[in-house]
Order: sequence, then structure tokens, then C-alpha cells
Amino acid sequence: MRARNDGTSLVLAVFVLALLLRALSLLPLVIDDDEAWFAASGAAMRGFSRFYSTALDNKPPGTAWFYHVVSLLGGAKLDPRPARVAQLVVVVLSAMGIGRCAELVARARGDGEPSRSLFGLSRRGWIGASAALVVTALPSPKMLATTSEGLMLPLLVWVALTWLRMLTTSPRPSAGRLVSAGVALGLCLLFKQTALFFAVFSLGAQLVLRRTRKTPFSGLFLFWASALAVVAVGVWLTGPRQLFYWSFTYPAVHLTKVRASLFNEWREGLCNAAVFCVGLWPVVLSVRFLRSRTDPAGAWLLGLWLAAGCGAVLAGKALFFHYFLFLAPPLCVLYAQSGAARGRLWLGAGYAVVCLVAANPTLGAFWGTDLSYYAKVGRVVRELTSKDESIFVWGGNALPLAASGRGFSTRFVTARLAAPPYATPETSRLFEAEFRKNPPKLFIDLHERGDCGFNVPVDSRAWLASELKRNYRARREPSLPWVTFYVRAPGSGADDRRPAASVAEPPDLVDEPLERLLALPVTKLVGASLRNLDHALALEPLARALDSLDRLRGDEREPSVRELRSRRRLLSDAVVREVGLVLGTRHAVEKTRLAGLDRALALDTLARLESEFRRRRRPLPLSLESPLWWVSLALVKLQPVALKRDSPAQRTL
Repeated sequence: MRARNDGTSLVLAVFVLALLLRALSLLPLVIDDDEAWFAASGAAMRGFSRFYSTALDNKPPGTAWFYHVVSLLGGAKLDPRPARVAQLVVVVLSAMGIGRCAELVARARGDGEPSRSLFGLSRRGWIGASAALVVTALPSPKMLATTSEGLMLPLLVWVALTWLRMLTTSPRPSAGRLVSAGVALGLCLLFKQTALFFAVFSLGAQLVLRRTRKTPFSGLFLFWASALAVVAVGVWLTGPRQLFYWSFTYPAVHLTKVRASLFNEWREGLCNAAVFCVGLWPVVLSVRFLRSRTDPAGAWLLGLWLAAGCGAVLAGKALFFHYFLFLAPPLCVLYAQSGAARGRLWLGAGYAVVCLVAANPTLGAFWGTDLSYYAKVGRVVRELTSKDESIFVWGGNALPLAASGRGFSTRFVTARLAAPPYATPETSRLFEAEFRKNPPKLFIDLHERGDCGFNVPVDSRAWLASELKRNYRARREPSLPWVTFYVRAPGSGADDRRPAASVAEPPDLVDEPLERLLALPVTKLVGASLRNLDHALALEPLARALDSLDRLRGDEREPSVRELRSRRRLLSDAVVREVGLVLGTRHAVEKTRLAGLDRALALDTLARLESEFRRRRRPLPLSLESPLWWVSLALVKLQPVALKRDSPAQRTL
């Protein structure tokens, strides 16, 4: 152990605190929609071969394989939470590897620390490891989820650690170390396509080492041979045509166009980058490292590592927070170089601020997520089906599968790849063929909820509406808005089995314009009016619809009156769900003349919607009051309306 005044005990205490922050991901309150998707895909597998014959996805099968192994070991099947335990082990291994990388970089600068403390790491190593635990929890619960990026971290750190070790201690490492690094890179390529950037990083690192340390070609050959062998095995197990199409052709040709139409990529990317940087302010201290006693080869390796992470983030257009995990390792290594040179007081203050910033978005675990809603959906699904019966979710979220423990009936986990905007003509035809071949026992229509940007009604597919009309009975639960359950009947062809969206209100109770308004998917209408200023004209008729329904009088025993009351509750629920964003965007209405809607009328309509929101006594979402969100939005000069569909702000409504 080092002397008592070197701050090692403080650093170890911070490491424990950071580990506790990461342990929040084990709370049963949060399941990410990506985790539910991967868990369902992994549970459907019967082995490691022919992944795309059991589930379709726009990435390689590595993450689904991981969930498959976890389900075999833990027996959890579609529950993704056991994977969180494995993810915590993965994160700790990544942090320890980052700490070792920080020590090797310091040695390359001639500033090594020969003495060791707990687990063989010096104080500088523990600084890097603690920073990694905190940074990988920032700035969103999304980064706590067990996704491809998080699973790739220890593998990528091991590859970088191999090159740094060759730079500082052993230019001729053992064959086993090179083979293991090659296997790690090959596995990363089977997790996600962005690992190609780190293959380029490895090639650049080898050129630097060849030039400065005269490393032999034989060792480098072992590395690439091992990586290619792992990739070849993965291609053989999956099928080359299927793997190439779903991992490269589909994302490059179709997915990029879809995301460009769904997102303002520059705005979303800058907003996410600003939030990420708010929690990383101590890293800017590391700039001094680049100006003092810098080993050229070490600087090249760190620069290439950081450039590879930036390339991976930019390839995903920085649309989601977990893409930024690739930037965490090199930034934490840089931070360790700076933080170790500071005194105890500065070190403690820096980590206290970082941990406080981390605690703010991590408290998103307590906001409540879709899990509370989908737990109720899961209970209904279990009542309507048996364990061996399959279901299909017409929506973008796979949480009903995780909540119910039921498998999906086709290769489409949900309707995301089967309907616009992510569907292609080929996938639409494939979905129709597989649905007719293996019809589910229960069809769950969640398009009104609009999760993950999916709001396509079943009536948009004539053949699907016909199937539901002939072979299924529609059922709604009074306590569950935005969902319709279609239960497959023993026979087929009943006149009264119609999709709920096709049921019209009695014309003697509702005037024609209001009838047409109520026939629309209310979530789609409200979402368009509040998130797109171009559709703000829908706000006034929406408020009139609420007033008209409140003025209706009739006998509650009449079916038509009960149906109207039910539709009024659904409409009100949709307003309550979406109007939370308006409460944070009043200044945008005041400064902008909405399309065809004068300012006074806009403010009057907004006041009606706010009163409806407050009448229901729903609390404001904490994320709209979070200083982290407001600071990040101010940095990029965005209106609060720029919050994404899947941001924590909207997932709490």
C-alpha cells in the first residue's frame, strides 16, 4: 500500500461509490426496450446457428447470442434482468482494464508508478477505473442497459491494452496474448458493425508499433488470423447471405434514409453530445497531458483510439446515448493522467461533482418507465394465453414479450420491421406470408401508444385488417388505454370481429366533424400537434372535442353512450400523456407564430390543455425540471421541443 497521504483510500472509496451507482441498474423498476428485444431474440434461438431464421434484426447476432447463453444459464428465458448481473461483471472488467491502460500510458510518458495497491492497480489505475464506472453510467439510464456497446467495451479495452503493453513493456508479446486480442476483435465484429472502426484502429496501432518498436510481422499475422477465424465461424453459423444483408445492405440502403426522415440528426446528435459532455467536464483537465512529456507513439495510440470511438458515434449519427460508450475508455485514460497529478482536495472535489452529476440522470430509475404499464399488459396476456401459445406485438416495443413471458409467432419480434417506416416491400411480403402461416393466439395492437415512434394502425394493411376481422375478436381493458387485444377465435369469419379503429360513433349523438376527429388514432393526432409545429392547427379541434364530449348527456346504460365516455377517457389520456412537453415549451409558442394559428388562439388552446393536464393531477416529469437537461439544451441553443421520442422526458408520461 502507498503512504497514507497519497489519496489511495479516497480513490478506492470513490470506486465503491461508482460501483453502487452502477448497481442501480439491477433494480427491478427498469427494463430497456432494447434489452427486451434481445432477450426475446435470444430465447427464441434453438442454438447458435441460423440466427436470422428465428429472429430478424439489423445488426449481427452477437448480442442475441449473449442473451441466449444467459437464458440457458439462468433459466430466465424472456426476462432480460439476469443479463444485467452479467453486464455488471462486464463493466467491472472494463473498468479494471481501463485502469491498467492508464498505468501503461503513464509509463510511456516516463511517469509510471511502480508501487501497487489493491488488486495490483496503482492510484492512477484506480482513478481511471473509477472514472470509467461513473462515465459509463452517464448521462442516461439507457447507458446502464445491457446493449451491444456495453458488451463490446471489455473486448475493445483488451485489444487496446495489448497495443499499449507492446508499446511500453514487451514489443514481442506472447502468441497467446495476440491470439486473445484477435479473438476479442473478431467477437466485437459479431456484436455490431461499428467494430470496423476499431479494426482500423488496430491496423493503425500496428503501423505505429512497427515503425517505433520494430514489432515482428509474425505476431501481427497471428492477431489478424485469429480475428478473421472468429468472424468466419460466425458467418458460417449465421449464413453469409443473411448476415451480409441484415448487417450491411439493409442498414446502408434503407435504415439511414428512415432515420434521416424520423430524426433531425444534427439537432439530436448535438443535444446528446452536450448532455454527455456536461457529465465529463473533468476530462477537459486532461488537455495538459497532451502538452507535457508526451511520448509520440503513445499519443498516436490514444489519438487513434479516440478517433475510432468518434467514428463509431458519428456512424450512428449520435442519435442514442449508448453510442457514446465507445468514447469512455480513452477519455477516462486521459482523465487518469490529469487527476493523478492533483492534490487530495482537488481529486475528491472532482469526483464528488462527477458522481452528483451521475446521480441525477441515474435517478431516472425512480421516475417510472414503460415497465409499470407493460406489467399490466403482461398480466392480461397471461390470462388470455397459455405458456406454449405465441403472441404478436403490433408496436415498436418488445416489453410485452418480457412482461408476459410469451414468445413471438413469426421471425419479426415486433412490427418494427414489418410496417413503415422501417419495413421494405420485401419485409412486408415476408411478414404477411409468415403471419398467415403461423398466426398468433393473441394480437396486441399498441400503435395508439406510439412507443419507439411506431404509430401505424392495423387498418393500413388491408390483409391484416381482414385477418383480424375474420379470425379474431377485439377486446379492450378499461384500465389499459392505448391497447387493443385481438384473441384468435376457434372458428373464422364473424361479422362482429372488427378492428376497434373501424368502429364509428352513432351519428345522432356526435356531429360529423367531431365523429371524423374521434375516428382518428388519438395518440397520433396529439403527438403530431405537440411535436410538430406545422400541425399545431390540430390543437384547437382537439380542445373542442374535449368540450363537446363533456357536454354530452345520455343514459349511461346505453351502449352508445358508454362507448362515447370510453372514447372521451382515451382522448383525455392521450392529452395527459403528451401535454407534459407543452408545459416546458410555452416560450416556444410565445416566440413563434404557428402555421395559420394566431398567437392568442394558440395560448388559449394551450391553457385548455394545461387545465386538462392539471385536472388529472399528474405530476410534472422530473426530466423537464432537471438542470442537466436545461443546461445541455442551452448549450446547443435548442428549444425544449427537440427532446427525442425515446428520451427519459417522454418515457415518464
